[in-house]
Amino acid sequence: DVISSQPEWKNRIDEAYQALAPGDDALGPLRITRSDMEPWWTEEKLPAGIVPWGSDEDPPAIPGDTVLPVDEYYIARYAAEQGEEQILYHSTDYDLPGEVPAYGYWYAETKDGEWQPPLYLGLQQYFPYEIAPHSRLRLLDGDTLQIEVAAREIDMDTVTFPPIGVALKREEEGLMLRIPFEDLRRDRDDDGLTDIAEHRLGLDPDNEDSDGDGVGDGGDPLPLVAFDPSAPLADREIAFTLLSAIMNYDAAAIMVEPGSGGAGDLGSLMAAMSDSGPALSSGTLMLVAEPSLFARVRTPFRLMVYTPADIEALPRGEAPFYPARIEHMFSSPDGQTHYVIWSAQWTGGEFIVRCSGEGRCSTETLSHWVT
Repeated sequence: DVISSQPEWKNRIDEAYQALAPGDDALGPLRITRSDMEPWWTEEKLPAGIVPWGSDEDPPAIPGDTVLPVDEYYIARYAAEQGEEQILYHSTDYDLPGEVPAYGYWYAETKDGEWQPPLYLGLQQYFPYEIAPHSRLRLLDGDTLQIEVAAREIDMDTVTFPPIGVALKREEEGLMLRIPFEDLRRDRDDDGLTDIAEHRLGLDPDNEDSDGDGVGDGGDPLPLVAFDPSAPLADREIAFTLLSAIMNYDAAAIMVEPGSGGAGDLGSLMAAMSDSGPALSSGTLMLVAEPSLFARVRTPFRLMVYTPADIEALPRGEAPFYPARIEHMFSSPDGQTHYVIWSAQWTGGEFIVRCSGEGRCSTETLSHWVT
């Protein structure tokens, strides 16, 4: 019987292999929207007479009675203009750069002394700009942000992990970015997410409900997975078990302190690499996994569930992006026991998920690694 069944299994295995052969859809169909956007900022030289802010200059101290919407550690620049306060700060809300300092840049301001919802700039630290901690140039120019920056673009081909080696592909001082607030706030489909945010996350800026489940993207906890109340309850329990086992991992990197070695400006860049970056955001989390497992899941935070094909197609340029991944999941024929291999940036592991007939699941950790 075994011998007679071998040809059938060989054919099924060959067909499965051919389906994964290299091609445009080798990783599966895209579930994200690849929207094209013209640059929403312009790069210019600092105006004549404006001296670039020096690396040896300390920015003015933030007033001690200031109540900030984010930890002061994450602030790239603080300003107080036109009777209000403004900050530019780092966040991992839409960007997960791992050990490379490529955190997203955000802007927030007060109105009548109250902090307003922040605006995503759609730019990442060192890809290619670093924001000056202060400037002799005013931050606000009417309805436009004007941000003093230096171009210090990391060449990812030169990064040696742990980051003990890195080079820049572009380095230039005395620059400014002009970004109209109209472009930062534009929300064509009026779903509560700006076009820049939807572009970065792979959502459709012309469709208020990208997954078609009747909940607008801005308020949908899983905007890429259509909610299906009839989906298997066991899948929901497995999904929650995966989230609890993976999303609470320790994101702290194990760093190697770089030597001085006459690196010049690269020395300060490497020193920045050895600092802890912003903590993983509690606002938006990213996961590479099988989306169908999450069809019956609702979370108190925004969860972007991507397929490997989605990740390859996301418009992120050369900046690193390391979401947590379900690398492999093998299930028993009865669907009650699952062997899971996962990774997240520089850590990962293996665990067993065991589910009862009532759909309740528990986990047993087999291994955990850090590299």
